[in-house]
Parts: sequence; structure tokens; C-alpha cells
Amino acid sequence: MKARETAFKFQSSTGRFHKNAPGFADREIEEMKMVIIFPHLVMRGGALNYTLNTAERLASFGNEVVIVTLNHSPDAIQLPSNLSIMSIDGPVTSDMGFWLRFPYWQGRLSKAVEEENPDLVLTHVFPANWWGWLYKRKHPQCKLIWICHEPSAFIHSKDWIKALKPAWKSLLARITAIPFSVIDRSLSSYSDAVVANSRFTAEACYSIYGIKADDIVYPAIDTSVFYPRSEKKKGRLLSVGHLSKFKNVDLLLKAFAIAQKKSPDLEYLIVGNGEYKRSLVSLARDLGLEGKVHWKEDLPVEELAAVYSEASLLMHGAVKEPFGMVPLEALACGTPVLAHASGGPLEIVTSSLAGKLLGSTDPKEWADAILGLTSNFCPKNKVSEMAQSFSWDISAEKLNQVIKKIKTRV
Repeated sequence: MKARETAFKFQSSTGRFHKNAPGFADREIEEMKMVIIFPHLVMRGGALNYTLNTAERLASFGNEVVIVTLNHSPDAIQLPSNLSIMSIDGPVTSDMGFWLRFPYWQGRLSKAVEEENPDLVLTHVFPANWWGWLYKRKHPQCKLIWICHEPSAFIHSKDWIKALKPAWKSLLARITAIPFSVIDRSLSSYSDAVVANSRFTAEACYSIYGIKADDIVYPAIDTSVFYPRSEKKKGRLLSVGHLSKFKNVDLLLKAFAIAQKKSPDLEYLIVGNGEYKRSLVSLARDLGLEGKVHWKEDLPVEELAAVYSEASLLMHGAVKEPFGMVPLEALACGTPVLAHASGGPLEIVTSSLAGKLLGSTDPKEWADAILGLTSNFCPKNKVSEMAQSFSWDISAEKLNQVIKKIKTRV
């Protein structure tokens, strides 16, 4: 077992706490040993950002917080100073070798958690929820919270399974979907509480598992990074995210092509990478958009915030995305959002000042909305105010309230 990497060695004034310590039931909730299970810390994304920010604040309440993971890249993911990590140097979960040796890696992860002897385990995205449920099955005295970012699309969504690349992954997912869905629903009963990251996710959780979320704890925004930085560039459109089929960037390119004919000064910047980038570049060329569409790889967060701040409109084409940090980050930078009227954007774009939601995927309707939104500029500070209610301090406190509730459950 690899030694735990510790950025900051927690030691409360009263020592380390465990379930078998005297007076455990009487002590304050803030002084707990917590283990967070996350698949791998190798690339930043919405779920990992959520995990690190809430973990940092739970630790600031006085808890000792350790993240147990298969793999950690310290150069890519730097931990907040009050968190520790236990990495077992395994493969990433997209690697076939992980699934062929699932019992082995599950055993290694369980042993790592056992060595920490936590009072509470918090799990996040698939398959970390499985690891946590299997640990709880063997250690029923340990409390477990599943923070559901979305029910696993690779088990429960035919569209996601069909879109997997390469083809062998899609085939494997189709073969395993039925037994995996049975296992997934069965294991979910081991949660002491479920926290959803949006109303949309809470509804999906109830639909699939028959479980009501104990609370909704939204992802939030770091306003010290994401804030209006510069004057908008008139006609600068922006999309940010992994270039997968479900981001619907092809729809956005077609809409831009229509809008650009009526407003030739428009330009479009697409930030991100992914398996569909090559076909999207080809589509932009076929639409005659060379020189009007610009591409950038994933950017450091400070650079990304500056790009948001410069844009006059963010375009977000995903349909039924559980939450989506990109629209929230754009709003915080004073940039209005054009998005589909489903999933997370319904809970983010709640005012005409924040942008517009469309119920269709008709490129002409999106083009008309682009022209309307880019010709009517809202004050960027007014737009930015729409994101202020999404605070990591609020999110962490709501999560802490759920922890307090399950502490006394038998």
C-alpha cells in the first residue's frame, strides 16, 4: 500500500476521532474522520472541482478529510492544503485492465479505506459509488453519503452507450448494461443518504433508484477567479467543454453559420478537446467557416476566466445535462448564456438577464437567438450577479447539515 500523501497533517486539539472512541455520539459533528472516494485525480472537471471544494470546506470545519483514489497526477491536480490523499497507483477506470481485475482493485481500495478507519465515507461519480457501497456492505457501522452527480449514463442511458468510442467500448457497455443496472440498483440501498447536485439529478435518481435525495447541494463558483475582467468583444461567441457527441457542438456550428451570414462580423471560439473534434473541424470547413471558427485546447483556469470575460455570448448545446459548470462560470464572468431548456441550465439561467433557453434543436432558432442576444448587451455586472447565489460555503454548509442528520440515524 502506497503511503498517504499529505499536504497538511490534521491534528485536532483533542486527537484523532473514530467511531469506537469514547464519547463519539456526544461530540460535535465537525470533528469527524472522513474518507472521500473518487475514481482518479488526473484531469480537472466539474465533479472533481465539486469534490475538492466541498472537501476543503468540510476540513475547515475541523474534520480530517482523506481522499482515496485509484490514481493521482500531482502535477495536474494540486490538493488544497488541508486535505490528504491515498492513491493506490491503479489504472484509470476507462482502462479495460481495471474492469478485468475489478475484484482486485476493489480489494485494494477497500483496504485503503479500512486503514483510515473513517467515521463517514462520501462517494462521488461512478464507479466510486460502487466502491463505497461495497465497503459499507462490509462495514455497516460506517455512515455513507452518495453525492450523485448523475446516475451512471454508461449503465442507464442507451444514447450514451451507443455513442461510446471506440466501438468495442459501446459493444461491451451494451452487453453489461442489464447486469450492471441490476447491481447498481441493488447496491444503492447501502447509502445512508443521497445528495444530488441539481433538481434534475434528484429527479433522475428517484426515477432510476426509487430513492429521494436528502438534499440538493449545487456546485458553486469561485468568484475570486470567475468575475468580469474586461470589456466584451462584440460578436465573440464562445463554447467550452469536452468535445463529445452530447455537447451538440455540431448544432452550434450550424446555427453560427446561419447567423454569420446575417452578421458577418461574428466569430466563434471553441475551447476544449475530445473524440469529436476532428469531425467538428471538418464540419466547420464544410460550412465555409474557415477563419471564423477558432479552436483552443483546454486552458488553465485563469486563462479560461479571461476568455469567458471577453466573450459576448456563451453557447451551450448539451441536452439534459445534469448541471453543467460552464454556464455558471460564464455568468460569473458577466457573459450571458444561450442553452437548451433542459437539465442544469433550467436551474442556472433563471432570468432574461442571464440569457435565453431554447426548447428545440433547430439551428435556425438558435441562429435567431444568437443575433438577438449579441445585439442587446446587458451590463456585465448585472449578468454576473446571477451567479452569486452559487457559493461553495453555502454548498458545504448544506452538505454538513446532511451529515448531522445521518449521524444520529440507526
